[in-house]
Amino acid sequence: MPQSGTLILITAIAVLAPLSAYTFGRRLPVPPVIFQIPPGIPVGPDVLGWAGDGWVIDALSGRCLAVFRAVP
Repeated sequence: MPQSGTLILITAIAVLAPLSAYTFGRRLPVPPVIFQIPPGIPVGPDVLGWAGDGWVIDALSGRCLAVFRAVP
């Protein structure tokens, strides 16, 4: 998949996961991360290969990691 498609797919999962966590979280008392991991595993490069590595994804992941480390 091209870089733009990968970025759109990752963004869609990142938007839909909290929405589903909010919707189903009222009935199921589980942490929101449970709704983020299962969609990400099959989409990743080891299972279906829809989302792959590239310079855009590497750059964004590095910046996101820096933000998560900076937030207490």
